Amino acid sequence: MLPLIFISLVWGLIPIIIKIYLSFLPYIFIIFIQSLVLLFSSLTYIFFFKSKELKEGFNKITIKKLLILIITFFFASFICNLLYLDVLKNHHISAPIIIFTLTPAITILASYLILNEYLNIQQLFGCLLVFIGIFIIFYFKKPL
Repeated sequence: MLPLIFISLVWGLIPIIIKIYLSFLPYIFIIFIQSLVLLFSSLTYIFFFKSKELKEGFNKITIKKLLILIITFFFASFICNLLYLDVLKNHHISAPIIIFTLTPAITILASYLILNEYLNIQQLFGCLLVFIGIFIIFYFKKPL
């Protein structure tokens, strides 16, 4: 659980740092730097620790499944990142971050519907609270 707390702390602070940099840098530059860091850190990690697993992955995947992964990551990593940075740059940081609290709820519900994973009453109630909370925040929002 400690790694999850660390991840939450880092991911909670990243939008603040990005918002500051968006005040003087174009968002395409931020995506470029982010992509370079991900590429070089991933290649370094794979080279030193996981090269055998990378080869196994290429041996196991079909062209069709690889294309689906590429399309998925294109939308998740590029298109959504462009939209996220645009919203972050042009709005108060609270709006996109509050809406992002939908992500875990959507994942939980989708895993139940698509993967047939178990959904207990606490998870269902938590998802419901997230949706209700966002509705209340935006429905009763006072103009800034």
